[in-house]
Amino acid sequence: MSRKTSFAVLVVLLWPTGAAAYIDPGSGLLLVQGLISAVIGAIFVARRSLLDLFHRAALALGARKEEPKASDSQDDAAPR
Repeated sequence: MSRKTSFAVLVVLLWPTGAAAYIDPGSGLLLVQGLISAVIGAIFVARRSLLDLFHRAALALGARKEEPKASDSQDDAAPR
């Protein structure tokens, strides 16, 4: 037998035919919790981004005036 044929036979004999996958309940719960957290986090980030986008659009269209920041009004009220 040639070297290539020997290698091919060895690969075929050692190739796994199937795998019994097992996820214990703790790991499965951790996976589910991570997926739920990722979805809820994405919702909050998207909500905040959309609110910021709508606020900027309202400012650009003149529907809303820019409100002074709290730090700006405190600086004006300080005695000099």
